[in-house]
Amino acid sequence: MTSTAEEIQVVIFTVDEQRFAFEISQVERIMRYVVPTPLPKAAAFLEGVLPYGDDLMPVVDLRKRLSVAPEIGEESRLIVIRVDEHPVAVLVDRVLDVHRVDVASISAPPKMVRGLAAQYIVGMLTHGNDTVVMLNAGKLFNSRERLQLEETGNSRSAEDPGQ
Repeated sequence: MTSTAEEIQVVIFTVDEQRFAFEISQVERIMRYVVPTPLPKAAAFLEGVLPYGDDLMPVVDLRKRLSVAPEIGEESRLIVIRVDEHPVAVLVDRVLDVHRVDVASISAPPKMVRGLAAQYIVGMLTHGNDTVVMLNAGKLFNSRERLQLEETGNSRSAEDPGQ
């Protein structure tokens, strides 16, 4: 008998002791934390930028995005995701595991989850004794924020070459 269960791989990480996950297809790279270059008058969720390839990549602190006090630790990591085909580094407290999950084991978010959170939560899954919130990387930012991220990432091409 063959199994018809569909599996996906997820990257499980923590933000303020809460466990979250991105589907691995949404993750381009996981990097050690590097202090980004701050930008004047940047949006509150934007920590700054880092060089990435031939361009600059915006860095977003997921703790701030989830209304948790920002804190950098030894195990802090940057998860590089793609938002509208542009790389964005998401700062998390710790990356725990890459894990295979049966798609059927992902349950819908509770009905009480509404608003912005409902847009970026794909579902919930159990990993050991913990509940993990599955996030949709492409929906973490609204259209205005996406535009800010895109403009930030393109800022190197707008710089004066003499600087």
